[in-house]
Amino acid sequence: MRPPGGDGTRAVQLMTPQGRNMEFTDYLPLSLQAEGRGKFSDAPRISNHLLRAGIVVNRTDVERTLAFYRDKLGFAVADRDETRVELRVPGSRGDFLELVAGDPYPSREQFGNSQHATLEVSDVRKAYRTVQARDTAHQQKAKPELDATKAWHLNLYDPDGSRIELVESKASR
Repeated sequence: MRPPGGDGTRAVQLMTPQGRNMEFTDYLPLSLQAEGRGKFSDAPRISNHLLRAGIVVNRTDVERTLAFYRDKLGFAVADRDETRVELRVPGSRGDFLELVAGDPYPSREQFGNSQHATLEVSDVRKAYRTVQARDTAHQQKAKPELDATKAWHLNLYDPDGSRIELVESKASR
């Protein structure tokens, strides 16, 4: 753990099995970072909950990566098949990290669709209208859809082609 900042904010830095730095930060309510951002930010945001993040992992690294998240960070395996491992984040919120087994050199399109973030919203159709109003270049072509579980969702793509999925909260259904 690095020493607290002047406002008491704490952070832990770890190295992933792939050699990337990972930092978990605990912003206190009076910290500069919390003022106007994060869980204390206001109306312009579409969501205040990152429900799931999907990261692409080389097929040969899945077991080593799984061991890191499960054995060192305490994530629990919630579901698994040949191409992905869904891990429940410790705690009561029900958040997930999805490890997506990929080829060593995926195309930008494959990578962008697999490496994704899922934001929970109370009303996908309302979020869609907000996105359309803000998308003055008309780059977002997708429309809200019902998935197999009868949940509304919407797939958006950032300029690099990475997928941002909006999904309606269970409480809203």
